[in-house]
Amino acid sequence: MAGFASQIWCLFILALSVWADFDYRTPRHDGQGPLGVTLDYSLARSWPKEIPGKGQDPVARNFVWTSHIVLNGPVSRFTDGQLWRIALDAWNEIHPDMAQYGIPRTKNLTPLAMSILAFDNEIILASSQKGKQSFSYASPENPVSRALNACQIMSAEKTSVSKRHKNQGKCGEEMAAHIFYRLYPGQDLASRNAVVGTWVADNHLSTVPVRTDPCGIADNVSQDPCPLFLIAVWGCNLFVETQKLRVLDPNIADEPYDFAAAGGVRTINQIQLLC
Repeated sequence: MAGFASQIWCLFILALSVWADFDYRTPRHDGQGPLGVTLDYSLARSWPKEIPGKGQDPVARNFVWTSHIVLNGPVSRFTDGQLWRIALDAWNEIHPDMAQYGIPRTKNLTPLAMSILAFDNEIILASSQKGKQSFSYASPENPVSRALNACQIMSAEKTSVSKRHKNQGKCGEEMAAHIFYRLYPGQDLASRNAVVGTWVADNHLSTVPVRTDPCGIADNVSQDPCPLFLIAVWGCNLFVETQKLRVLDPNIADEPYDFAAAGGVRTINQIQLLC
């Protein structure tokens, strides 16, 4: 019995280490690419709690890759195809940044999605969140959580099934919205005529993502023929609606871009999700 218990404990530690695979001794790095996409270091180290000290049990980490670009002119000078290409270039900056932190490209640690949120003269780039906990649902007081709760109510009114976001609010759309609200506390994203688009890969080893609509299906309910097993599958389709975001058409091909078209880049930085 003791041997069996020991095996179970070893399996538990091994499983947890998959999520905790982050070398906290590595200092914070700048992004490796021209868009400045890099790991949100504060989130990886400090949420939901600090990296443990030596000899303590490992703590599952949570990862998201982001960047924030301020231009000298409006993003409306870009075509939708050019916005798609910017988001694709951002997706391609994730994996080199993972490498410089020693984060292995595994299923549990590699984000599949990269979203672009463009408004005024600013561009927010944010990957989907990887990790066990949902940052979006962590605090009921944050604007994203409130919006997701409103979506859940909307879905329940239509379907009589009350469920959370199908991906637990971990998509790039929510991560980008978090950054907006960190930049502009008390303001309303829905009033900014923002545009959003997301690339998603099939799996963690894929090198070719695809343009996609926000997750979730139109009627917000799975098509199980047995009504006893109807499952709400709403997602970012409702979230972008509450934020009044214009969604880039995934049928539009991505096109080359030059930031000079929008007056050039003023700043590239990262707005971390934690203070």
